[in-house]
Amino acid sequence: MPFLRHAGLLCAAALPLFAAPIDFQREIRPLLSDNCFQCHGPDSDTRMADMRLDLRESVFQPRPEGSVVVPGKPADSLLYKRISSPDAGFRMPPEYSHKSLTP
Repeated sequence: MPFLRHAGLLCAAALPLFAAPIDFQREIRPLLSDNCFQCHGPDSDTRMADMRLDLRESVFQPRPEGSVVVPGKPADSLLYKRISSPDAGFRMPPEYSHKSLTP
């Protein structure tokens, strides 16, 4: 049964291709909370750009410059464009916040 042995190796090699789905509450929300909610969270006194990242409906709401998050198209998402911009004046979180994201 050499075929089964090779099939098992192929299946094991493919496992990284089928990673578990991202857990928003465990993996994403803490990043947003630590780096974004101060300016884009529930506190209307500190909120900037009238953008909330703590509410699903706000994250997917169309804005004049585009959608904050475009499901399935991260490069089209304003959030991705802002956190990955090489321009420090455009990139989020801003330098003055003393917060940063890692790749």
